[in-house]
Amino acid sequence: MMPPLLSSAANALLETKVRAVFQLDPFWREHLAKLDGLRLKLIFTDTGFKRVVQFGPSNLYLAAPFGEADVTLTTQTLHLPKLLDEQQTTQALNDGYFYVQGDEAAFTKITTLLRQFDLDWEGKLAEAVPDFAAFQLRATTELAVKDMLHGLQGLKESYAFWRDNEFHRSSPRS
Repeated sequence: MMPPLLSSAANALLETKVRAVFQLDPFWREHLAKLDGLRLKLIFTDTGFKRVVQFGPSNLYLAAPFGEADVTLTTQTLHLPKLLDEQQTTQALNDGYFYVQGDEAAFTKITTLLRQFDLDWEGKLAEAVPDFAAFQLRATTELAVKDMLHGLQGLKESYAFWRDNEFHRSSPRS
């Protein structure tokens, strides 16, 4: 178990980084205002991460996991990108990748509004490098991420095929 002081420092650092990402959207305050007061408890079973995210009128806060929450999402970090698409979120819920407890309307409101965030990290990057370089980095990164996710999906499907069709077969030994 992490000492309380170290845990508080890590939480403050994470909260600062999450806020910085949210602030890449020029309308981040308006989005957060629509979620004012809602609390989402996140539990990542693969890393042991547990925090309550409280959406305030002008900022968001990370609180200890034993705090009150309107809704709890239990999942693995690998499945978080599925929250970015409504169909993938529904499929993840049906497939058991997301386990939601509490107010499902609050979960729907939170995920719907989070999908509206348009993180302009290219603009932030253009403050440090020329515009053309920022554009190229963003475009290349988006392609790489898309290709990586496509590759991971193919790997997952290949493994599922192998598991379902080859693993259970036993060849007779002569």
